[in-house]
Amino acid sequence: MQLHFVSKAVECLKKVHMTEHNKLVRDKVVERIEKKNEQCEWYTCPPEEYPKRLLEKLVEESTELLQEFSTSADSEKLKSEFADVLEVIDALRREMGWSKTIMQPVRYKKMRSRGGFSKRIILVRS
Repeated sequence: MQLHFVSKAVECLKKVHMTEHNKLVRDKVVERIEKKNEQCEWYTCPPEEYPKRLLEKLVEESTELLQEFSTSADSEKLKSEFADVLEVIDALRREMGWSKTIMQPVRYKKMRSRGGFSKRIILVRS
């Protein structure tokens, strides 16, 4: 694994407190950090690690969507969080080699056999 240091002087990294993230981020995050003349440490996720990192990101983004839904009436922020979840799902689908065309029949078959969520049923006990 090759680590990349984005800074004008690597020595600054030893002097500046950096927050530990250790998570998958969007493609332009490092570029945005660099434009602000801030430092960061990053690496390109190896193929064998990528699906797990995407699943972790899905949990993170879903949690943020739930928090936003619970605390905010801002529909634009909610749409933004929803878009993050969709972006991660789409990246995971592509990583698995599944096209949208391949996934639609799987989704419809499951909906026909088990139903969807339109009836808003809450199962309390079984």
